[in-house]
Amino acid sequence: MIYNNLYDTKKIEKEIDKLQIPKEFRCRFVSLDKLFTHDYLMQLSIRQDSGKTTQALLLGLVLNRLYNTHTMYMRSDAKQITMSNIDTLYNVIVECGYIGKLYDGQYNTLVYKQMEHKFYLAHEYTDTDGKYQIDVSKDYVCHVVCLEKWKEYKSNVNDPKADFILYDEFMDTDRSTTRQMNELQDNLSTFGRLRDTCHCVMLGNNV
Repeated sequence: MIYNNLYDTKKIEKEIDKLQIPKEFRCRFVSLDKLFTHDYLMQLSIRQDSGKTTQALLLGLVLNRLYNTHTMYMRSDAKQITMSNIDTLYNVIVECGYIGKLYDGQYNTLVYKQMEHKFYLAHEYTDTDGKYQIDVSKDYVCHVVCLEKWKEYKSNVNDPKADFILYDEFMDTDRSTTRQMNELQDNLSTFGRLRDTCHCVMLGNNV
């Protein structure tokens, strides 16, 4: 099925298949048909170990590979996107070798640039002299953002590739929730710019 004259679910499934994810971890938490036929997809689970975030991040990388899409990884509070909370976000994906498989060996890891709050694809290797080298891509694959900084983004962020918005652990917050849905709408407007190719996945363990 092709949605928005862009997203081909068969192509996306094929890219996911080539990763050879073990059956016990491959539960396809995000439904592609539900995702592309709605602006928002809310996925709830009472299990904290169901791999929701890892699967959604993998989907974001597949969309980047096929359509050059950027993932906007979003949390509620600014303190939730500090270096200590974010720099290991893709560790499981890197350690399982999925970057190399997905990008056919061109890249094999990700680098997080703290000042930019962005993840970049990279290739780590040892040169002929035995020295460690790393080549980092010019374009990023994931921008880490939060609801709390919505006003800052409104005047500073204009990304026409920000078509996959991943709001992780939604409503997991130390702030008042009174305005947070308004903040979410502000961010969706800022990042999505009313593009029909932009979709938001909301993940949570909310009961």
